[in-house]
Amino acid sequence: MSNPYYGEDDVNGLKYVSGIELDDEDWQFYTAAVFYKDGKFYTGIDSGCSCPTPFEDFKSLSDYDGPFTKEHIIKEWIPSLNGSSSELQVRKMHLRRYIQKWKEGDTNAPEYEEERRSCWSIGTRSSLGGL
Repeated sequence: MSNPYYGEDDVNGLKYVSGIELDDEDWQFYTAAVFYKDGKFYTGIDSGCSCPTPFEDFKSLSDYDGPFTKEHIIKEWIPSLNGSSSELQVRKMHLRRYIQKWKEGDTNAPEYEEERRSCWSIGTRSSLGGL
């Protein structure tokens, strides 16, 4: 099955937007991510050891939370994220800025470049500029 987290076409039609790691452990992942489909946003939080990949067990749209508006993601979902990362507040700030700028079909726009670099430098995986 495909995994939109890795930019693969998803059978549910979801597109990966962006996400952050909530913890900083090398041997595990604790990932929060935002996905998009048909004008609505969906979210997911997944965790595990380093063997599986994030969101590999998300098989149907019902495995994700949503649909949500962009405003809900920015004002309610991102602030509610918790984790042990010492950089979590900075990561959440960059994710919030990125979602505010994001538009469907416009993920390689130059105005995203500064935010993309900021997300990558703090460990936030972003769909801008590829994987």
